[in-house]
Amino acid sequence: MQGIENEIGAEGGERMSLQDLFKILKDSTYQGLKGRELSVTLDFICGDDFTTKDHYMLMAILKNLVNNAIEAIESSKKQGIIRIREYMKDGKYQFEVTDDGPGISERHLPHIFQMGYSTKFDYKTGNIYRGVGLSGVKMAVEEHFGGSIDVESQVGRGTRFLIVIPADALEGE
Repeated sequence: MQGIENEIGAEGGERMSLQDLFKILKDSTYQGLKGRELSVTLDFICGDDFTTKDHYMLMAILKNLVNNAIEAIESSKKQGIIRIREYMKDGKYQFEVTDDGPGISERHLPHIFQMGYSTKFDYKTGNIYRGVGLSGVKMAVEEHFGGSIDVESQVGRGTRFLIVIPADALEGE
């Protein structure tokens, strides 16, 4: 959640529309990409523009997945597309975050939601990442929203995260 409040700023009143949340996420992500030797295109598709009081939590979830996609693209080909898509199905909001990055190997895939598990290592600094991002995302989706998160990935083709959240968990008072 750190930094999310600053990005949402004055627009982050009691409730926020998904369209506004997507706009803030898009603007802040492109701002963060400035000065980096990286070409990432963000594609947002908002099928249902609802309002939610849990916009900070939803922003934290989506921002983490988008940032992970950026890091994956940066580690491989330096350019790519990240698509953030929302739609309603069977009374539940579905969020897909897909990228055309390097993908996640079958060896790592079963472990990515485990606390402390990370595939990221900075060879320049020797820094091993903490492995808390995806475990926090999973916990927020499941425990806060009563939803689910799944991942599909193919090495060399990209990754797709699917988050399913009951509509009343996002729209409720």
